[in-house]
Amino acid sequence: MANDPGVSANPEAGPRLASLKRLWPYIRPYRGLVLVTLFGALGATLVQIAIPLITQDVIDGPIADLDKAGLIPLGLLALAFGVAEAFLFFLRRWAMTKSSLAMERDLRDHIYAHLLRLPVAFHDRWSSGQLLSRASSDVSSIRRFVGFSAIFLVVNIVSCIVIMVLLIGIYWPLGIFSAVCAIPLIFVGVRFERRYNVVSRQVQDQQGELATDVEEFDGHYERGRRLEGRGRFEEANGEYEKAVALYRGDYLLEDLYEDWTMVERERLVNAYVDMLGRLAEHYMEADQPQEGIRACYRILEKDRCHEDSYRLLMQCYARLGLRGRALRQYRLCESTLGREYGMAPSSETRALYELLLRDENG
Repeated sequence: MANDPGVSANPEAGPRLASLKRLWPYIRPYRGLVLVTLFGALGATLVQIAIPLITQDVIDGPIADLDKAGLIPLGLLALAFGVAEAFLFFLRRWAMTKSSLAMERDLRDHIYAHLLRLPVAFHDRWSSGQLLSRASSDVSSIRRFVGFSAIFLVVNIVSCIVIMVLLIGIYWPLGIFSAVCAIPLIFVGVRFERRYNVVSRQVQDQQGELATDVEEFDGHYERGRRLEGRGRFEEANGEYEKAVALYRGDYLLEDLYEDWTMVERERLVNAYVDMLGRLAEHYMEADQPQEGIRACYRILEKDRCHEDSYRLLMQCYARLGLRGRALRQYRLCESTLGREYGMAPSSETRALYELLLRDENG
């Protein structure tokens, strides 16, 4: 990718300004919309600054002089400024959406086109999921920078200069005091930015590792299902064990209520529970009841109403000669299903309970 426009093999090389210049080929087709975004944001901010000055004129003028007629033009002027501010806000958001999303699409198209041109051997050597996850994260960061951060960096600098000039013109000691107070804020902001860069890169690395784990998890699950379908149960269970070992918790809990993460999280949990259920049955058949018990409890951590797991626990405990614990599992199942869904255990679970109960009493 080092020979492609806008892409460098070493993103840390050269000054930061040179890195920003590499974005120009992607910004250039939408430079008009970017300028409209800047104009809208800057105009809206200047209008916001002007409204308190109008308020000052209202108080020092018509209100102080008890001139009701003088309130009308200043009130209309404030209303016009409010309408202008609303229009400029709309203009900024419209232009920002059009330009930043179009630029992000071009960047993604460029990345995908390059990946398609790479030889298959490259994808064998590198984790494609991690590569795409990092690339997608970086592209989204670029979109947010161009559409929001860069625009408001300029707007905020201009706003600070304008406000300082106004304060010095209105009451110069207040202007000087505000300028002095800004110095420690700038110092703290620079320190925070440096620390944020380090943490941000760590987050991107973790997201890439997570994408790779999900790919490997899905790969082991699919291979296990195929092997099981061919009757190669030992190999299938080996794949399931590898997949289960990769599951370290629910998917992206920091985005708990995002729709796309909820769907993916539920899919992964269902696959995890399905594999644990298959492994628990395998352990039971292989006379490994302790392993079966552990697998069942891991299922119940995710789904406390999973009746098959209670039934397998009853069988595992019975195999170990712990019939009291086996009977207690039925009562737990009965109370949980009744509390959560208002239903009783299935006839199969009930029959197993009655069988264990007869053996216990016999």
